[in-house]
Amino acid sequence: MSLSNELSFSKNIIFRGNLCPISEIVETNSSFLVFLDKNVLKILKKVYGLTAAERKRALLEEFRINFELSPSVYLGVFPVSIHPTLCSSQSWADDYGLLMKKMRNENLVLELLKKNSFNKEKATLIATKLADFHLNKLAGNLYRGDKTLIKKFGSFQSMQNVWLSDLSFLEEREQLLVREAMVAFRKIREYIIDFLKNKRGLLFSRKSDGFILPVHGDLRTDNVFIEGNVVHF
Repeated sequence: MSLSNELSFSKNIIFRGNLCPISEIVETNSSFLVFLDKNVLKILKKVYGLTAAERKRALLEEFRINFELSPSVYLGVFPVSIHPTLCSSQSWADDYGLLMKKMRNENLVLELLKKNSFNKEKATLIATKLADFHLNKLAGNLYRGDKTLIKKFGSFQSMQNVWLSDLSFLEEREQLLVREAMVAFRKIREYIIDFLKNKRGLLFSRKSDGFILPVHGDLRTDNVFIEGNVVHF
């Protein structure tokens, strides 16, 4: 039985030696988010040919990156298994989950925007936290994983591929944009293509001068939380 079916049939999951009731499961393209009482477990799917040990390493790297920004949210990587059910004679085991604090949906930036509760002060909290993180990297506080990321994704070709891929994604959905957004997108696309063409030397020198650094690349209104004066990514 596949992991997807195991999770669908199971009402409990075992981790840290405890049998924990599952309240909800959300499936993404590469993982399952298993919601418990006060926490969430992220379990990677068995995709891309990764072994359990490789999935564990991937989760540990994700934990390291995110713990730096939100230490009270990311709690560690633990072995997990599925409690045996009537539908399966074996429990699913020998895998790993990234344990996270369950956040209150009302503190999500997306929900704050819907309620017109997002303001300049909250935007400043997010900007300040990001600026502190980036300044810390500029000061040379890089981990081994940071250096690996820079080597892998910091080349001109890699940056160009990412930008062009994003443009292609939006071009396929351009007809969904309202007229004002479509005009703005075309101007942005023209600027980016011109920048890649005329600033190639600048991008090369930025890497050689040490200005290509790790940043938070997945900031969206549906994955940023604000609790009082604390921002969680």
